[in-house]
Amino acid sequence: SSGINAEWPLRPGGTLVYAALQEQKLCNLPWYKNIESILKTDTIYHSNHVHAYQVMNPNDIEFGILSHKSKQIELTNLNLVNLGSAKPLPSKMFRVNNILQILSTHFRSCWSYEKANYNTVKKSFGREFYLADTRNPKHRFQMTRLRISAHDLEIETGRYLNKLRDERTCKWCQNFKNVDITESEEHFLYDCDSYLENRRGLIE
Repeated sequence: SSGINAEWPLRPGGTLVYAALQEQKLCNLPWYKNIESILKTDTIYHSNHVHAYQVMNPNDIEFGILSHKSKQIELTNLNLVNLGSAKPLPSKMFRVNNILQILSTHFRSCWSYEKANYNTVKKSFGREFYLADTRNPKHRFQMTRLRISAHDLEIETGRYLNKLRDERTCKWCQNFKNVDITESEEHFLYDCDSYLENRRGLIE
């Protein structure tokens, strides 16, 4: 891809997951741009540091208060700020479990229109049986690609060019049958004559 290459810098002890994250950041994809807005949904994100600390460490409240008081004394002695009128800065802290729940809800809402095929095969969240039942790794890989639309069918590649859904037509059917039909996963699996022999072999 354009964002990752053999010399991509990894942080110390980093992994390819981190490199992939940097690629997403470089591409400035919608999901990455929305991360901060998702973090802000946790109520303690905008709270001051003391309140956020108390919420995240309910068994260590006394330490948090004492620490805050020491900071007050330190700032007062240095005359750096009028603590009586100062507005606390947001902690920008968040609870991982809360964010995971928010992300899960957000993820479910994203698969509405463009991922119509995914909605038909994925009815509930959890490990799918085919991952264990399909022993051949190549078959499992291809099945996963088809399920999540990680393929080169026009229904997916046309999206990258901002084509309307009805404009993502099957080139073979268009050229040889003079028919404009969306090259969807269903068309690929059940209808397109271009894959007729492969389909027959699979059925047999």
